[in-house]
Amino acid sequence: MALPQPAPGILVENASLEYQGQVIFNNLSLALPAGQCTCLLGPSGVGKTSLLRLIAQLSFGSSGKVKASDGQDITGRISYMAQND
Repeated sequence: MALPQPAPGILVENASLEYQGQVIFNNLSLALPAGQCTCLLGPSGVGKTSLLRLIAQLSFGSSGKVKASDGQDITGRISYMAQND
């Protein structure tokens, strides 16, 4: 019986997002390693939820590339649950 493959990390490359004419983030690149906890901290309005929505492919009006560290597409591989259902 084959062991399950470990989950890949997530790579965000050159992401940019504007909201109501204001730049929320621009040229953001980061690597989120698999098997580790990552915390997004900051005051309201700095783009924490927007970044999570971008990673989950729920954000429109954004640019950049989000992919798994194994090089595969993340479509169908990400789940997202907001604070408010």
